[in-house]
Amino acid sequence: MYLVSIQKMHKRMDYMFRSMIALTSLNVNFNSKNVENMEFMFSDLTLLKNLNIKLDTRNVKTMNYMFGLSTSLISLNLSSFDTHNVEIMRYMFDCCYSLEELMFLVLILQMLKILKVCFIPVIQ
Repeated sequence: MYLVSIQKMHKRMDYMFRSMIALTSLNVNFNSKNVENMEFMFSDLTLLKNLNIKLDTRNVKTMNYMFGLSTSLISLNLSSFDTHNVEIMRYMFDCCYSLEELMFLVLILQMLKILKVCFIPVIQ
C-alpha cells in the first residue's frame, strides 16, 4: 500500500498515477484546491482494488478517464467530490469492470448533462 500526502499542489494532477500497474491499494490525501485538471489521474491501474481518496475537487474542470481502465477497482467513494465546475467527464469510469460499489451524492446531480458518456457500455 502506498500513502501519498502532499500539502501544496499546482493546477495539474493529470496522469499522476496512470499506468502504475504494481499498485493494488492506494490512499490519496492532497490539498488540491487549486487543481483544474485530473484527467487520467487513476487510469490504467489494472491491479488496483482499493482506492481511498480525499481530494478537494471544487476547481476541477476536467475528469476525463479519471478512473478509466482500472479494471480491478471494486469500490469507490466519491461522495466528497464537488463537481460544480467540472466541464468534461468523458469515460470517467470506462472499463471499470469490477466496480461493484460507487458512492456519490452531489456528483450524480452535476453529471446528468454528460452522464451518457461516463458509463460506456462495454462489449466483452
